[in-house]
Parts: sequence; structure tokens; C-alpha cells
Amino acid sequence: MASATLSIQNSCTGRLASLWERVRSRAGKGSFALVDQGLLACSNFLITMLLARQLTPEQYGAYALAFEAFLLLSVLYAAFVLEPMSVFGQSVYRDNMKDYFGVLFRLHPEVSLVVLGVFGTWAYVAHILAKSRALPQALTGMCLAAPVVLLLWAVRRAFYVKLSPKVAATGGAVYCVVLLTGLLLVYKMGWLSPFMAFMLMAFGAAAAGPYLLSQLKAPLKPGTAAPSTAEVVQKHWSYGRWAVLSAVAAWASDAVYYFAMSSSHGLADAGAMKALLNLSSPVGQVFAALSLLTLPFASKTHRQKGASGVRKVAWQLLLVYVGGNLAYWMVIVLFRSSILHLMYANKYPQLLALVPWIGLASLLRIATTARAIPLRAVKAPSLVFYAYGVSTAIDCMVGAPMVWRFGLRGFVWTDVCSNAVALIVVSVLLRRKLYSEEREASASQFRPEQVLAAAV
Repeated sequence: MASATLSIQNSCTGRLASLWERVRSRAGKGSFALVDQGLLACSNFLITMLLARQLTPEQYGAYALAFEAFLLLSVLYAAFVLEPMSVFGQSVYRDNMKDYFGVLFRLHPEVSLVVLGVFGTWAYVAHILAKSRALPQALTGMCLAAPVVLLLWAVRRAFYVKLSPKVAATGGAVYCVVLLTGLLLVYKMGWLSPFMAFMLMAFGAAAAGPYLLSQLKAPLKPGTAAPSTAEVVQKHWSYGRWAVLSAVAAWASDAVYYFAMSSSHGLADAGAMKALLNLSSPVGQVFAALSLLTLPFASKTHRQKGASGVRKVAWQLLLVYVGGNLAYWMVIVLFRSSILHLMYANKYPQLLALVPWIGLASLLRIATTARAIPLRAVKAPSLVFYAYGVSTAIDCMVGAPMVWRFGLRGFVWTDVCSNAVALIVVSVLLRRKLYSEEREASASQFRPEQVLAAAV
């Protein structure tokens, strides 16, 4: 009896130790992810805040539009490169991960040429047609910085796919030090501008990217065990053609408001809108950092435990994402007057009454992100597109007229409604997808021929 009791105690102790080790490992990785993303986010946020304080509203509006162009490029790159990397790296190519990364990095020069060609033409056209020099200069800076920044993102994502964010955090530190040093010099010399802001991002990425590449040690020459370029491109295209639709839909949800605001109320109001959305940037960056880990983790869980494991992860993500976002916005709403004064020196007083509304929109958007991650992990990007597509349709058909009529108030009201609809749609689609996979798994385990063979 005593030996049995001792055996049970040892078993319980072993399980508790194993559970504690898993919790400590995930917490440690999550901490490094937050540090990494926090360094990049704080650096970029400081640039954005200084621009808002130093530039005129019209100049800041030009920066906002150029940054929206960069976001469009980033969502395209994420859809075809970064997101499939997170999914396939932990599933299809888990046994030759470094060779897989090498294929992707060898494709980056071609991607850079396309970026320079397309967005360089856009900057040139803006130079010819725009009445102000601010917008063409901002677009030129974005065009030159984008290839270097995207390469840094790709290398960082590779470490997250390996579930090793510690090295990525060191790269984030290098980026932060270089960018902030340059920012201090530029600010002291009075050279701060939208063009220079993008150049500082490029300098930081140019310093951090090669360092991370050296740590990753991915082969930059084709090897015998490496997957073929055609195979990787085909897989990324099959996944990315749906992911890009959902990504563009998510981008358009905000972009349509910028273009509607600038066309109907001018660049100054577009700058005020950017200043309002800056409040949601820190918390968005935090959960973007978590997503770099949670998507590969959810993909790995789906491979090992199927739909039932993903269902559990989905509820955990929703709790963490919504709880953290709610805590953040409670602080922002309570102290919004002091925060707006600190950030913008009373340059945008009309934002004070709109902060609670943009907080509610952010809460709904983050919850939608938490529900979309499991759908991406089960390789169902088309369903993510349906959710964001419905939201974007509301933004385009309702949001643009509301902006033309009510300005900033019309934007925040419609943004709340469209994000609420997206959350409802993605939750329903996730539930149906997991239920369908569970039924298929159950049916495959109890086929009639298997039961008959077992009885014989």
C-alpha cells in the first residue's frame, strides 16, 4: 500500500515538474518575443511621435499615406513569404528547415527589384502630380527602405519558426540602438522628415539583418537536401493567394479611411487620424510579437493533436489577447488627456472624445486576430479572407461615406461596427472548421471495414 502511494506521489510530482517546465519554457520564449517586438515597436513609435510633434499636420498626413503604402507592401510580403513560412516551417519542412529558409532568402533580390520598380514608379508619378513635395519625398524614402526592412522581417521570422526568439531579440536590440542613435543625431540637427524617418528604419535594418543571417546559418547556395525553388514557390503561392486576399482586406479596412479622409478633408485630417491610431500601435505591436510565436505553435499543435488541440489553443489565445488589450485601454482611456498632451503637445485636441471609441475598435480587432490565428494554423486562409472581406466591404460601402460626412467621428463609428462583424464571422467559421475536422477524424477511426476486420 505504501509503495503504491509513493508511486502515485512520484507520478504526480513528475507531471507537475513537466507542466512547470512547459510553462517556464513558453513564458521565456514569450518574454523574448515581447522584448524583440517591443524594441522595434518603441523605436518606430518614437519616430512617429516625434514626427507628429515636429511636422505640420499636412506633412504628417503625407507620412501617414506613405506609411499606408508601406503597410500594403508588408501585408503582401507577409502573405506570400512570412505567414507560409510560419506554417510550413513547422510542418512540411521541419526536417530541413535551414535549407527551406535558404531558398526563401535567395529569392529576396528578385522581390526587392519588384518593390523598387513598382513603388519607385508610384513615387515618380506622385512627384509629377502632387502639389506638395512632402508626399513624393515620403514615398521615395519608403521605396528605398522597404527591401532592407523586409529582409530583416524574414530573418526574424525564421527564428520564430524555430521557436527561438532569443536570437531575434538580439537583432531587435541592434536595430533599436542604430535607429535611436541616428534619430538623436537627425533630431538635434533639425533634419527630421518623413524621408529621413524611413531612412533611419533602413539603417537599423541594414545593421541587424546581416547579424541575424550570420546567426541563422541558412545556406545561401542550393544544397542536395534543399527543396527546389519551384516547389517552395508553388506551396507559398497555393497558401498565399488566399492569405494575400485576407491581408489586403485587413489593410484596406484602414487604408480606405486614409484615402477618403485626405480626399474629402485634406492631409491635415489624415494626419489627425494617424495620430489617433497611434494610440493602438503599442498594443498591436505586442500582440503581433505574440503572433510570431503563436502561429507556429498552433500549426505544430494541429500537426500533433489535430482539431481538438487547436480548439484549446484558440480559447487560450482569445483570453490572453482580449485580457491584455482590455488592461491597456483602461489605462489609456483614464489618462487620455495627459497622454495626448505628452504625445502631441495639444496639436490634436479633437481626439480626446474619440479615444474610447478607438479603444473599443482595437479590442474587437485584436479579438478577431486571436480567432484568425487558429484558422491560419489549420491551413484555411480562405476562411480568414471571408471574415476580413466582410469587414472591408462595410468599410468601403459605409465607412467612406461616413468619413466624407462626419470626418473622424464617422471613421471611429464605422470602424467599431466593421470589427464587430469581422469577429462574429471569424468565430463562426473557426467553430465550423474545427467541428468539420473532428468529424472527419472520428469517421476515419471508425470505418465499417475496419470494425468488420477487427471482429473477424
